[in-house]
Amino acid sequence: MAARPIVLLVHGMGTHPLDNMTREFTAGLGEAAKGFRVKDFEIDEHMELVEFNYSETLDKIRKKLADEAQGILDQFEVLPANQLLERLLKFEANLAEDEFLYTHWLDVLLYGAAYYGESIRVELANKINSLLKRAKGAKLHIIAHSLGTAVVHDTLEKLYRAESTPGDDIPDLKPGIDSINCLWTFANVSRMVDILNGVTPDETIVRTGPLGCTHNMYNIRHELDPFTWYKTYEPEIEHGRNFV
Repeated sequence: MAARPIVLLVHGMGTHPLDNMTREFTAGLGEAAKGFRVKDFEIDEHMELVEFNYSETLDKIRKKLADEAQGILDQFEVLPANQLLERLLKFEANLAEDEFLYTHWLDVLLYGAAYYGESIRVELANKINSLLKRAKGAKLHIIAHSLGTAVVHDTLEKLYRAESTPGDDIPDLKPGIDSINCLWTFANVSRMVDILNGVTPDETIVRTGPLGCTHNMYNIRHELDPFTWYKTYEPEIEHGRNFV
């Protein structure tokens, strides 16, 4: 019996409990199977699901920033306050709240504009490297959503390279040789995030073919998704397709 393909799931912006994306993906695939009149679809018989969750890391960073900002705000009772500084501190003091502004846009800034992104990329690079080794010929698919598309793009850009960077912790894979089987990106914001961190250039390794890191690629976005309006990602795909 052939080895099951491995599907790596990478979530998007906001707070995501562990295994939440796995449950949503499983439920969605089950509903899709019903559309093809496939009853009692057992996902574990067809694939192995693996989830990469970086949400907890960003949650801890936001809460730390909020705690530190609130500590400074407490001093405003006895110290004269600069109005602009006070407004900024009050904004930061709310970063621990689970609201759209703090858990979505702030995640983009923390990953893209701050130094926290590199540790997330190293962790994902090691995950992808270990999965490729364990697959041993089985297919590896990556499915990424929203901010997760930028995390995946940036990681693959550093992971697949002809020459390694001395002293870094990222393993090296060869384009066209160690390529993943298929990359699915939903609500791709990698071009927008690149403005902040400059990790993934326009001539990126994240493409299909012998010079790319994936054999197949499918890029999906909704025309009413505001996160995809700015720097819309619609690459030329040799093996795969752009869906709107």
